[in-house]
Amino acid sequence: MEVKLLKAGYRRYTQQDESVLLQKKFSDFKGIKYFINCYMYVINNEPKFEFKMQTTTKYGTINTDLFNTTLNIKEIERFADDLWLYYGKNYYEKFALQEYQD
Repeated sequence: MEVKLLKAGYRRYTQQDESVLLQKKFSDFKGIKYFINCYMYVINNEPKFEFKMQTTTKYGTINTDLFNTTLNIKEIERFADDLWLYYGKNYYEKFALQEYQD
């Protein structure tokens, strides 16, 4: 699974607690929409994966657990984009140069 995530554009970071974070940033021409964070843990010599979406709402930054028993990366990413739309299309960070009106 880790190889599939790396091929899908996720970046690998090792955490202080020895867990592994695989993160992908989703953005468009306006700015950063959200991140999908996948935490990989090894339990009993078997890797386990936990997906979270990190975005901003009018109430502040939130992390949403994404559960998918099939571990299909495309479905997880599609669902995260649906959530971003549902949360009101709030950008995690907007780019400085903007030639549009919101």
